[in-house]
Parts: sequence; structure tokens; C-alpha cells
Amino acid sequence: MKNASCNDCRFYKEAAASDRFPEMGECRRYPPKIIESMFKLCNDETCSNDLVAMSSFFPKSEAWSVCGEFQPS
Repeated sequence: MKNASCNDCRFYKEAAASDRFPEMGECRRYPPKIIESMFKLCNDETCSNDLVAMSSFFPKSEAWSVCGEFQPS
């Protein structure tokens, strides 16, 4: 393959220029990963560690990266 980089893959989506990391795109080969994270909420003098945030995202990748899942666009 001549240009087997993420930028040339059918699963790669470029980031918008206004994104936090515009040089990083998303690999959409598989469904987004769901991440559970604990965070602390503090009100005045008391803090609680039992709050959970669920979020999901597609893995970030640079256009020149290469992986084993490449499929030409």
C-alpha cells in the first residue's frame, strides 16, 4: 500500500480547526469506548468521592499514524 496512514483510511475523521487538538482526528473503526471515572465534588468544607461520570469517545489519532486496521477510503 502506498499511503497506509490514518489520513487515507475510511474510518478516520479529521478534527475541526476549532477543536482543542486540531492536529488529532478520530479513528471510527470501532464504537466509542465508554469510560467510567470517579471525581470529587467539594462544597464548602465537605467533599464526596462517590460521584461517577460516564463518558464515551472515539480514540484520537494523528493523520500520519498507522495501525493494523487500515482500509483505504
